[in-house]
Amino acid sequence: MFGWDGIVRLIDFGVCWDEREPDVGEEWKETDTNRCYSMGTGAYRAPELLFGDKTYDPQAVDIWAAGCTLAEFFTKFTTQTNPDNTQSPDSSGRRLSYFDATEGDMVLIGDIFNVLGTPNSYNWPDFDSLPDAKKLHFHPKQPKELITRLPDLESLTTHREILQLFEKMLRLDPHFRAPAWVLHDEMHEYEFEQEELKVILQPWYDQSIGILSKAAGKDIKR
Repeated sequence: MFGWDGIVRLIDFGVCWDEREPDVGEEWKETDTNRCYSMGTGAYRAPELLFGDKTYDPQAVDIWAAGCTLAEFFTKFTTQTNPDNTQSPDSSGRRLSYFDATEGDMVLIGDIFNVLGTPNSYNWPDFDSLPDAKKLHFHPKQPKELITRLPDLESLTTHREILQLFEKMLRLDPHFRAPAWVLHDEMHEYEFEQEELKVILQPWYDQSIGILSKAAGKDIKR
């Protein structure tokens, strides 16, 4: 959500519930060792959720989703309709999700492993302890460079620093993902030139500058 104050907020309350409501069954009573893992949105779901982890770290799950969202500013631009948003397609186009979830969780799992490599004792030591880890067998794959799916990133002067940021967020093992306070401090160091913003925002550039101008109380040079 892009607010009038110029601040971008990540929101998604699609599977939230209020435990104080009388119609909420006992199956929704969560504890630290019995969390509901059927949550998250398509391509932004963390890998531990896909393997039935009931003790996941909510902050690590959010860091993964934020990493996928930020990476999407630099993925391939397409005019095709978003299959996850058929009710209100954007005629101006969209960027592809960093990971592919168009065909469900199995495709998403495979695509995550295609990029980050299959789990092993180095990149995800506790993987085999997950409830559903042994239900599927994946041929071993080596990790690829994250930038291979980010065609608009290399044009930025800070592309190396931003890529390192994504690498800290999109890690298979949730214990290895950087905490929010570390990422927050690093993000404050990035500034984008006008031409760089045009590459990132594409058809939404003028609209976004208009929102920022209103938030700042003055016109921002386009």
